[in-house]
Amino acid sequence: MEKKKSTNGIPFGDHFFKERLMETYKIDWKDVIYGTIEIVAENGLDAENKLMNMSLKELLEKSSTGSDKIDREIRFVSPGDFFEPMTNEEWDEKKRYF
Repeated sequence: MEKKKSTNGIPFGDHFFKERLMETYKIDWKDVIYGTIEIVAENGLDAENKLMNMSLKELLEKSSTGSDKIDREIRFVSPGDFFEPMTNEEWDEKKRYF
């Protein structure tokens, strides 16, 4: 009697793997964000100076922020521990294989 090969799972050559292991992907991205902040100041120049001297972290924490998501893009992807980082173009070509 011939054994039937399992066709359930993930194909790899003549074999099928039942478990899909999770991998960590490091993604370098960029986006255009905008925000609104209320600053208490003596005048407009003082308010602008306070804004421009805030760290990015402080600015983001104290602001109401948003993004239109139109300009969001992936710059680089490192797909796990065994692969070199890929550009966005390389990732687009190969992401379905990971």
